[in-house]
Amino acid sequence: VDPELAGLRAQLSRHSAHHLPEREAKARLAERYLRIERDNEQIRQKIAAATNSLARTFDRIVVLLTERGFIASKNGDPQVTDDGRLLARIYSESDLLVAECLRSGTWEGLEAAELAAVVSSVLYESRGDAPGAPDGTDVPTGKLRRALHQTRRLWTELRADEQRHRITQSREPEDGFVAAVYRWATTGDLTTALAASDASGTGTPLSAGDFVRWCRQVLDLLDQVRNAAPTPALRATAKRAINDIRRGVVAVDAG
Repeated sequence: VDPELAGLRAQLSRHSAHHLPEREAKARLAERYLRIERDNEQIRQKIAAATNSLARTFDRIVVLLTERGFIASKNGDPQVTDDGRLLARIYSESDLLVAECLRSGTWEGLEAAELAAVVSSVLYESRGDAPGAPDGTDVPTGKLRRALHQTRRLWTELRADEQRHRITQSREPEDGFVAAVYRWATTGDLTTALAASDASGTGTPLSAGDFVRWCRQVLDLLDQVRNAAPTPALRATAKRAINDIRRGVVAVDAG
C-alpha cells in the first residue's frame, strides 16, 4: 500500500467526526447540503444567463428605437423624443408598427370605418384551423386599400430592422377582419358583418361571440390611437370610429 495513501487513511480515521453521535445521519445531512448547494449554483447560473439575455435584448431594442428616432442620445444618455412619447401611449403587441403608421401619416385622411378596418389588420389573427384572408380579399374602398398597403410596407421595413438586430419580429398584418369591421361600422347590421367575415369564402364566418371579441380589441386600439394621434383630424376620426363600432351587440357586451 502506498505509504502516503495509508497515512491519509489513518489521519481520516482519527478525525473527530468519526466519534460523533449519529454519525451516519449527520453524513447524510452533509450530502444533502452539498446537493442543495450544487442545485442552487445551477439556478444562479441560469438566472445570470437569463439576466444577461434580457440585458442584451434591451440593448438591441434601444439601438433600434434610436435608429428610428424614438430615442435620441444626449451627452451619451438616451432621451425619449416626441415620437417616443407617442410610442409610449400605445399598448399593443404591434405598438411599434402602430406608432410608425401614426407618425408617417399612413392612417390620415381615412373615414371612420376605414380607420377601424386598417386598425383591425394590425391585431387580428385568424383561427388556427382557418385559412387566412387570401390576396385580393374584398377591400371596400380605394383609400382603405392604400392604407393597408402602406401599413404592410411599414411592417416589412420594420421586420427587416428587427431581423438585423435579432429582435422578436412584430406580427404580420392580417386583413381577415377588415371587411367585417368595416361593414359593422357602416351598417350596424350583424348579419352583414358576419357574412363579410368569411373573407376566404369557406362558408364558415366568425361566430357572433368571436366577432364581438375582435370588435372589443379594435375599440381598445382605436382608443389608444385617439389618445396618441399627432393630429386633431385623426383623433376626431378615431373617436367617430369608436362610436360607430360601440353599438348594438358590441355595446351590450361592453356592459
